[in-house]
Amino acid sequence: MPNVMKVLKDEITRLSKKQARTVGTPIRKDIAGFRKAIAALRRDVASLQRDVKAYSIEFKKKAAVEPAPVEEGKRVWVFGKGIRALRKKLGLSQEYLAKLIDVSVQSVALWERNPGRLDLRPSTLAKIMAARSIGAREAKLRLANMGLNPKQRGRRPRFEPVEAPAVKKPAVKPVKAPSKKPTKKAPRKK
Repeated sequence: MPNVMKVLKDEITRLSKKQARTVGTPIRKDIAGFRKAIAALRRDVASLQRDVKAYSIEFKKKAAVEPAPVEEGKRVWVFGKGIRALRKKLGLSQEYLAKLIDVSVQSVALWERNPGRLDLRPSTLAKIMAARSIGAREAKLRLANMGLNPKQRGRRPRFEPVEAPAVKKPAVKPVKAPSKKPTKKAPRKK
């Protein structure tokens, strides 16, 4: 009897493997095809991401203020007060003005503190002159095209605001006020 059971068990195993092979072979071919397609798609996505990154860098450079040509015979002077006035006119913080004219934030802060005439590079001077010719909407639009959100003005808070804890008032027992109703006097005993 054990031999019949063993033979029967072996036969069932053989038939099930054969059946699994007939069902699984086309699926394996499909899986191999899908893997190749996925690998090709990953390569395409990687190349597209590289292209997008390159285009976005190029676009951000173009979105910055284009330097206006300065006429040869014309002298242009820029003062610290003028930089501050330009920043206020455009409604920008020092950080956003620096991004707009493609300089560091420290440069803008230094320029604003300087009371006298600024000695700037010709390219920087041309960018400042170009920024003078645009308005607040145009400046914010250009910053938005660069991927910045210039809605917030001024310094950002260093810490999150914290509400002061509620002060507990000492418990005071209410005092009964004397009643204003006349009290009846008890009759006197004689």
